[in-house]
Amino acid sequence: MSSNFGKMPISQRAKQFMPFASLKGLDEAYRQKEWEIESRQKLKDKVWKIDSAESQENES
Repeated sequence: MSSNFGKMPISQRAKQFMPFASLKGLDEAYRQKEWEIESRQKLKDKVWKIDSAESQENES
């Protein structure tokens, strides 16, 4: 313990170990990219279902 500063309160000590966002906006960028990928996959699934239904109609 430093004699210059005295004892640090526990509440202040805990703040030293709190997580912080070192790259601001990274979480939001990940969420946006995840949304884009999921949306694209849903669209592909819809197109595939439509194509499959049309193929089955043409076979009949």
